[in-house]
Amino acid sequence: MTGARPRILYIASHCPAGPDFGARLRVRHVGRLLRGVGDVTLLLVSAGDWPDEWLDEARADFDLAGVIRMRHADAWPTRLRRSIDPAFLNTHGFAITPTDRATIVGLIREHDAAWVHTVRTANATGLRRWPGAVLDVDDLPSQLESTRAAGLTGAARARARWRAAMWGVRERRLLSRFAALAVCSDADRRRLGGAERIGVVPNGFDRPAPVPRRPASPPRFGFIGTLEYGPNLDGVRWFVDRAWPTVRAAHPSATLRLVGAGSDAGAVAGPGVEGLGYVDDPGEEIATWTAMVVPVRAGGGTRVKIAEAFARGCPVVATPIGAFGYDAEHGRHVLLADTPEGLAGACARLIDEPGLGARLADHAAALYESKYTWEASAPVVADLIARAARRDALAAQAAVAERAAGAAA
Repeated sequence: MTGARPRILYIASHCPAGPDFGARLRVRHVGRLLRGVGDVTLLLVSAGDWPDEWLDEARADFDLAGVIRMRHADAWPTRLRRSIDPAFLNTHGFAITPTDRATIVGLIREHDAAWVHTVRTANATGLRRWPGAVLDVDDLPSQLESTRAAGLTGAARARARWRAAMWGVRERRLLSRFAALAVCSDADRRRLGGAERIGVVPNGFDRPAPVPRRPASPPRFGFIGTLEYGPNLDGVRWFVDRAWPTVRAAHPSATLRLVGAGSDAGAVAGPGVEGLGYVDDPGEEIATWTAMVVPVRAGGGTRVKIAEAFARGCPVVATPIGAFGYDAEHGRHVLLADTPEGLAGACARLIDEPGLGARLADHAAALYESKYTWEASAPVVADLIARAARRDALAAQAAVAERAAGAAA
């Protein structure tokens, strides 16, 4: 490593600029934490296309080395091998060209350490060994498949369980491929073995500008998140179909407001359900909610909407999976339930018990300040980069020694 500050290559799958959603927020804020550690070069590797103004904004925030486009590579032989071979790197049906792979290898050699966002991105490069890199595992596919399996039956459940088992094998091998891993929660760290080289970087939320709470009357509940993401859409539909009628039966004037991409397209409909679409700054809207509802039934990683609710002082009603990864206690920070009846009952409590929502929000705000601001993760990010830089230097020394031994022979 040269100089006092390491040179860090940041390989991300999402442009840090553009409308907010969970993965983009993580890319943006982890990048800013990395800037506090060293000199950061951003390389975008993605199957998506972004407007020029987003890329211009990213260049203003980071030293942008370029954009590498993944290509679809998902013919049936690839899908078959992926289903039976946990060592196969094409895990998501995407790949890059050999020229682009050489570009990445060259950039890695020019930097002291690398940070790679998502298993999908790393595997799409076709590179198996990353001795000087941190892999940001913000979503464990084994957990996603396991939770999906719980809601399925028959052959579909068996297939999901098989995929979960295959991903479990792949995930257990990650520490042999990377210098260190970043995960979203202590539970994810334990799932991957709990090694010292695994650091917890929770999905946090920037401190928002203060907006006074003014819960609407009649009661108003809300959900925030893109309905273009399957687990979000599934959870909201399930809540509206199974829990919301019970809430409305007791409180016919109650409303449920959906905020996020796709929410205004009619994907979810029901009495008192209103889709607002994407809202650039939802603070004023959330301030009117009796509670944020997070009825997610499947998924890996953590839901940044929980940290947002805590930061904004909004009470939360969630499934255990919806609140997974946050150290939130039922009855103290959130109300948790895993059945439609339980979720409806939690909503009713917040309507009928004066002061309950404020108590939950106050305790959740204190938890947010102690653990879920982004700056709380700065020491962990610095430690992971230091570990990656040390292992990169050791790998380089080993390669020099190996070449010297070969020359002597």
